[in-house]
Formats: sequence, C-alpha cells, structure tokens
Amino acid sequence: MNDRAGGGSWAPRAFLTHLNQRHPDTVLFLTRHLATDPGLSAAEFIDVDGDQLAVQVTGVGGSRNLMLPLEAPVRSRSELLTQLISILRAARSAAPGEPLTSLEVDLESRPSRSHHRPTT
Repeated sequence: MNDRAGGGSWAPRAFLTHLNQRHPDTVLFLTRHLATDPGLSAAEFIDVDGDQLAVQVTGVGGSRNLMLPLEAPVRSRSELLTQLISILRAARSAAPGEPLTSLEVDLESRPSRSHHRPTT
C-alpha cells in the first residue's frame, strides 16, 4: 500500500490516525456498514490505496485486514472526508436506531457553511 493516494503527495496516515484515536466509534460504525458485518467489535483505518480503504477489523474468528471500497480514488484529505461523510450518511440511513457517533455529534455541533446566509 502507498502512503500516497492517487500518486499525489498526500499521505493519509496522519488523518486516519486522528480518526482512529478521536472517533473510534465512527470508524467501527462506518466499517460495519461497508463490510456489511454488524458483528465486528473493533476497527482501525490503516491506509488508503486509490479507491480502497484498508481496515484492520476484529470480530468473530479474530482479527483480519479488509480492503473496503470507496466511491472514487482519493487524492486529498478533503476528498477522503467528503467520501467518509457520504458513507456515514448511508450508514445512518441503514441503521437509524443506532446511537450517533462522535463524528456525527461533532458535525451537528458545527455551524453549516452551506446554510450561512449573509445579513442584509
């Protein structure tokens, strides 16, 4: 696997480490959705390779590494974040009764720039 996605100079590991450390519940929720395996008990993002996300998971039968599909090749942190948010929305639609993840709570607490209207 590469430290770079799409041949550019972006190294995803620092951002993935941030997600693993700050939002482990979100990482697990996303991975359960992408892997279609609600029995997973732990997940850690490892790397990005083009349009795939490398994840180490733990579930029944032990630990293993998975390559999970992304929507398109990733060339930057912002592209990965955009895709992860899209996947998070799909996961939430598929499991509306699950508690909100830490990333969802963070996103809800921030003012949305798309809804910002200038005052006149």
